[in-house]
Amino acid sequence: MRDHTAPLLIVLATLATAPLMALSGRGDVFDGPALVITPPWRDAGVVVADAGGWLVGPDQALFGAFAQANHPEFSERARQAGAWAVVNSAALAAICGLEGNTDV
Repeated sequence: MRDHTAPLLIVLATLATAPLMALSGRGDVFDGPALVITPPWRDAGVVVADAGGWLVGPDQALFGAFAQANHPEFSERARQAGAWAVVNSAALAAICGLEGNTDV
């Protein structure tokens, strides 16, 4: 009997990130933190640094991290550096059901 754990995890990860990837095209203006989604075999910190940004927060998850950047090309640069998707803070707020001003 073959072990199907790794392929199953890849399929589940793809399904779990699909909604975020769909939102990743919603505006590439970064006026706040962004969620950079990376494959588990890539270091999110390296991807973010290569794209010209920096990590935000004390930790990063297996599939990505929160990052900040000061230029509009960050999203494209992060994808070129190996990110699967980049979701800006407005899209993250929309996922959570927040509308209007999301300043904290």
